[in-house]
Amino acid sequence: MNHAALLILVSLMALNPYPREYPAGVLSLKLTDTERGNRKIPVKVFYPEIPPGSNEETGETSVIKFPVICFAHGYQMSADSYGPLCRILTDEGYIVVFPCTEEGVFPSHKTYAADIAFIIARIGDIGTDPSSPLYNRVGPARCLMGHSMGGGASYVAADMGAQADAIVTFAAFNTRPSSIKAAAGVTIPALVFAGSGDCITPPEEHQLPVYHSLASKSKTYILIDGGTHCNMGSDSKKCNAGEKLSGCHNGGLSTEEMTSLIGRYLIPWLRFYLKNDKGSGRQFNQELTNGTGIEYLRSEPLAEQIQ
Repeated sequence: MNHAALLILVSLMALNPYPREYPAGVLSLKLTDTERGNRKIPVKVFYPEIPPGSNEETGETSVIKFPVICFAHGYQMSADSYGPLCRILTDEGYIVVFPCTEEGVFPSHKTYAADIAFIIARIGDIGTDPSSPLYNRVGPARCLMGHSMGGGASYVAADMGAQADAIVTFAAFNTRPSSIKAAAGVTIPALVFAGSGDCITPPEEHQLPVYHSLASKSKTYILIDGGTHCNMGSDSKKCNAGEKLSGCHNGGLSTEEMTSLIGRYLIPWLRFYLKNDKGSGRQFNQELTNGTGIEYLRSEPLAEQIQ
C-alpha cells in the first residue's frame, strides 16, 4: 500500500460520520405502469423505521418525512448488491427504492430508464396507503441515483422528464440511448463519482463526457484515486468476477474504504439538496477542497448558492 492510500485508510478508520439514527426496514412492492401495457415493475424499498419513543408514540403532532432516492443497479446486479452504501443512506434518513427490472444478460437501457422515471413519479403513493409502514412518511424530495448501467439510465430518465431534485451517479456507463447525450438535457444538481482504476467504464470515456455534457448549473465531478468500478458502494461478487475476467481487477481500494470515502462527500451534498441543510453545503466545500485521494471538477461551490 502506498503512502497516499495509507493516509486515506487511517483517516477513514478514525472517522465515523454516519451514526445510526434509524433501524432499517425492507419492503417489496410491485408497481403497474398502465401507459406501457400494464407493465409490472417490482421494487425493493429500504426505509428508516421510527424507533420506539419517537414523536408518534409520545403524542406529538410533528411527523418525520423522509426524502426518496431511486437507486438504479448496474449490469446483472440487484438491490442486494449495494448493502454498504444503502446502509449509510437509510441511517441518514432516506428511503431508498431499487428497481428490480432489467437484471438479465440483455437489458434494455431505454426500458430501464422509463422504469426509473415511473418509480420517481409514483413512489409517493406508498405514503398515502394507511396499511403501508411508510404511511405519511414519504417526503417530497426526490433524487435519482445509480451505478454503472443504472447511472447511465438515470441520466436518460432525467432527460425523459423524471421529476427529481438531484442526481448522483457512480461509475456511470454510456448507455444506449446515450447517457452523454441525455446529460445535455439534465439541469438538476448533479454529483458524478468516478474511479481512477475503473477499466470497465473508464472515466475519460464515460463519466467525464457526462460531466461536461450536463446542463446543470451546479455539478461536481469527483475522481477517486484507486477507485474501481465494482467497489462503488457495492459488494457484488458477480461484478468483481467480471472485473477479474476483464483483466483489470488490480486491488485498489476496498468496498469499505470506497464507501466511507464516497460518504464524506455524498452525505453533506444530499443534506444540502434534499434536506435544505445550508451548513452541509459549506461542509461539502470544505471536504472537497481539503480532501486527499481525490481529484475534482465543479461548476461552482455549493455555499455560493446559499441566500
